[in-house]
Order: sequence, then structure tokens, then C-alpha cells
Amino acid sequence: MTENGQTKNNELRKLEEELQEMKDLHKSLWDTYGSELCAGEMIAEENALEKKIKELKLKEEIIKKWEDSGLLEGLDGDFNKNIAKIFENQQKYIIKEGEEDDGMDS
Repeated sequence: MTENGQTKNNELRKLEEELQEMKDLHKSLWDTYGSELCAGEMIAEENALEKKIKELKLKEEIIKKWEDSGLLEGLDGDFNKNIAKIFENQQKYIIKEGEEDDGMDS
């Protein structure tokens, strides 16, 4: 695993730990104070952190997918990440174009 990949895993692990701590705290506060708290704000904070975690996981999956293909060999750092994103977007575009072309043949 690359050093950059290890950094991302550490970041992901920290975010997941932070989310669990936040949920535990919110549950404890809710059990203690009940409806006196703003549950909407608690849920919004948790959802925002969950979204960040999902986005980070998706980025890692995309980079791993393209690293495994061998197309990112010799690239590193942000350049590697950016090229993986370009490849992913290009793949989605080609698939979409293919589906649209198939629909026109009918």
C-alpha cells in the first residue's frame, strides 16, 4: 500500500472513530436531557460526518480500482488521484453514451 493510501486509511479510521464517539455522546445526552436538546442538529452533525466518510471510501475505491488495472503505474500523490478520477468519469461517459446509442437502435 502506498504511503498516500495509508494516510487515507488513517483519516478514514479517525473519521469513523469520531462518528462513533459522536453517536455515543449524542445518545448519552439524549438519555440524560431528552427533548430539551436539539435532536435535529445532532442528526445533521452525524449525517454530515457519515457523508464525508462515504465520499472518502468512494474515492479510495476508485483509486484502488484504477491502481489494480495497472493504468496508474508510475504515478503518485495527487496526480494519481486526479488521473483515477478522470478515468472513472471517462468510463461513466462511455457507458452512458453506449446506453444512449443502444436506445436509438430500437
